Amino acid sequence: MSITVRFFASVRERLGKAEVVLNAAGVRDVADVWARATGEPRPARLLAAVNLEHAGFDRPVRDGDEVAFFPPVTGGQTTFTTENTEDTEAKEDNEKRPL
Repeated sequence: MSITVRFFASVRERLGKAEVVLNAAGVRDVADVWARATGEPRPARLLAAVNLEHAGFDRPVRDGDEVAFFPPVTGGQTTFTTENTEDTEAKEDNEKRPL
């Protein structure tokens, strides 16, 4: 009976480990997984997933589950722009030249 626990981004860096495998006996929920895997109090801003689906810390876990812990991700660009890198002068010169 085991649960695979994965740590990502700053959580992994802080803990100094990427993955642990826990004995699932006595582990009831995601909060228990964090406590058993780290021995630390849970950070206020921490997210979890069970089997690749976002999960709350009260979500039950069972043998064979994979539980991941990661920080919230923010920022990023909501719109994308493209930069015109085409040399329009060269294109116009080529269009003016006879074949």
